[in-house]
Amino acid sequence: MNEAYTIVCPVVGFPLPKTQWLFNNMTLKNQYNAITFHNNSVFPNVTIKKMSSQMSGIYTLVAKKKFGKKRKDIKVNMKNVKQGNIKMI
Repeated sequence: MNEAYTIVCPVVGFPLPKTQWLFNNMTLKNQYNAITFHNNSVFPNVTIKKMSSQMSGIYTLVAKKKFGKKRKDIKVNMKNVKQGNIKMI
C-alpha cells in the first residue's frame, strides 16, 4: 500500500499554543522517507508515508501555553487502516 495517511488535530487559542507531537510518549522526529509532521498552524498534523505495523501506536499532540497544557492521544493501528486520511477533531 503506497498511500500516505494524515492525522490532523486542530488547536485554538490566541496566541496559538506551541505544539509538539509524540509517538508512544517519545518526541516524534521527522523521518522524511517515512513520516513528517507540522506544528506551526491551527491544524498540526502528522503524515505517515510508509505504512507498516511499526507505525502503529499512540500519537499524541501536546499543546502548551503559559498557564498550562493539553494533550490529545490518537491510537493508530495500521492493521485496521483503510484508504483515506485519519482525521481527529
